[in-house]
Amino acid sequence: MGEDEAGPEDVDALVALRKFAWQIAKGLLPYPDAARRRRIRRQAKALVRFARWPGNDATPIDIAQLCLVRSLALQKATHRAVRWRQPEAAALLARSSVENTILGLWVLFADSPMDRLRGSTGQAMKGAFRYLTDGDVLKTELIDLLVEEIGGDGSLPHINVMADAVQTKADSSLTTDLYRRLYVPLSSFFTHANGLALMRQLKSDGSARFRPSYPWHRRGPVRAADACLGIMAFVICGRLDQPAELTKAFIDYANAHLSRSLAPLVVVAGRGSRRSIKWSGYPLRFSVCVRGRGITTRRKPRSIRGRFARRGFARI
Repeated sequence: MGEDEAGPEDVDALVALRKFAWQIAKGLLPYPDAARRRRIRRQAKALVRFARWPGNDATPIDIAQLCLVRSLALQKATHRAVRWRQPEAAALLARSSVENTILGLWVLFADSPMDRLRGSTGQAMKGAFRYLTDGDVLKTELIDLLVEEIGGDGSLPHINVMADAVQTKADSSLTTDLYRRLYVPLSSFFTHANGLALMRQLKSDGSARFRPSYPWHRRGPVRAADACLGIMAFVICGRLDQPAELTKAFIDYANAHLSRSLAPLVVVAGRGSRRSIKWSGYPLRFSVCVRGRGITTRRKPRSIRGRFARRGFARI
């Protein structure tokens, strides 16, 4: 093979690089869909069928519809936070959207979800009022009576258990993908007190940063919130035997935003590589990462760059 001829490994590396770059660009570029979002919200609101909450007689689809109502509220709040440039609030709202979506899908496959929801509510109330018993403001017996009045049996599993349960029963990796790609990094960077959250307060030279770095991109939260709303509406629409056109509208809306939702770790890695990698040799490095092995070629990266330059001059 001549020095000026492109080998298949070089072509594969450049094709993979182009796909990767387009995926990143889709997440970073604006995606104006205000009219479509208003239409989807109007159609999603029509899926909420209960006029009054049925209480203990609520069925799994009733609980899922209540999760849809919360998704609508979280989507609106997330867009407002991004518009007002409140990144911390927007990221936390996006995390709540993901958690609410996993819960809404889990109740459709769980056994006795209403009893478990009541049990978790009672335990949450007990923990919320526990501090009042220290100052003798309330008696412990009164709180126990309140929990007994709420009733319920058991408690909700952890969010990762919910995601795995939905994956097993629905034969879909959607919930586990949301959990691993969005929920876990958002919890680590924004919610929990840990090393990753503290590192946001440091600059690259080790000095203190009083305005924390943002390990996501600006439109990431609205992408996540919009996708979660579309997913919830799509699942409920299928359970209510709605027209196929409406079901397709919801899943297309969810896919459009989910495909543009970059994981926070991707953004962090991209910013780090932008500062450390010499972009002239990036195609060669990227092919090593994608293929998991080195390229067996006698050409140096400089010859790869020169090949394209010579071809360009030859066409002039």
